[in-house]
Amino acid sequence: MRMFIAVCLIGTMAALASAQQFEIVDPVGQITAVAEISRNRLVVIDGNGQRSDYIREARYDSTDGQLAGFFNVVANRVLRFPKSGFGNLFSADLNEAVPQFRQTIRTVRPRQNVATNRPALPPDHGFDPPGFVPPGYGNGYYSPFAPRIARSQSVLIDTEVVSNEPLPPVTVNLANSGSRDLQVELVGLAQSISNQKIRLAPGESRPVTLQRDSGGQQIDYYRVISPTGETFTKQIATPIPAAPLYEVVVHEWAMQSIAIDRTGKSPNAIEDISFQGKGIGRFPLPAGSNLTSTTIDVKRVAQAAGNPGAVAPLVPANSINERPSDEPLDRALRDILEQQRRGVQPAK
Repeated sequence: MRMFIAVCLIGTMAALASAQQFEIVDPVGQITAVAEISRNRLVVIDGNGQRSDYIREARYDSTDGQLAGFFNVVANRVLRFPKSGFGNLFSADLNEAVPQFRQTIRTVRPRQNVATNRPALPPDHGFDPPGFVPPGYGNGYYSPFAPRIARSQSVLIDTEVVSNEPLPPVTVNLANSGSRDLQVELVGLAQSISNQKIRLAPGESRPVTLQRDSGGQQIDYYRVISPTGETFTKQIATPIPAAPLYEVVVHEWAMQSIAIDRTGKSPNAIEDISFQGKGIGRFPLPAGSNLTSTTIDVKRVAQAAGNPGAVAPLVPANSINERPSDEPLDRALRDILEQQRRGVQPAK
């Protein structure tokens, strides 16, 4: 029997020579089926050669967009397949009065090289959820001639997204605990949110008013037909978590270079100073009700994010006129430049 299953799997893999091929494995890592996705269709062939055909149905996708929905017309069953090609499979029986997706014990992975001596375990009826025993499958072998028990049937007829009660805006104080000027940009993560740029001097704190997303629910409506022919509608609500609306990008203004006249011919000892907005880091603000009226030390939080490489540096258009810091060296250079502009010889 094990040799027969292995031959079936090898033959199946040879047949699935195009499109995207995957292996479906059980908890101990044995291959129990192979799958192919092409032209919006999913074909699953288990170890004994039994084939199940699914068509792509985006309305059965998971709300987070990570799982793609496929529908088997014959079995009236939906399979959710991980778009990444790795992870657990989920299934829902639309014959149930209130269909619900359940995680199966199987996982999927991209097809690997299969040796001829690597047999698969006996099939266990495709993607049925744990604990589910289909009619005629009581002894571990499925009989296609077993009578089907009459049950309710459900069909998804509509889906809508309902927003939760809006949350009021909150006022957040952005603070600079550092010794140099910061440029803080509030990047809107939604189309309705505009970007804001704020310059914070050392020790400065500035309030900003921020919007908050309240999340919502995805409501699926099913038409249910009972075994006696009665029809009614059921609805299933799936929570949609609140989304973050802002990301904070922080730069620190620092001296990049200084041009000094060493020839003694220039009337100015310091000819030019350029400053650069060095990237400190970026971080998202909390979503929904987790964003409250508080004070955020933007430099400290940006440094804690540990991603300065994700923030490109800023260079001002007229560097010598930028006065980004009150540190002693910067103040001394600023005084020298100011004296040069007034024609005063700096003290030696």
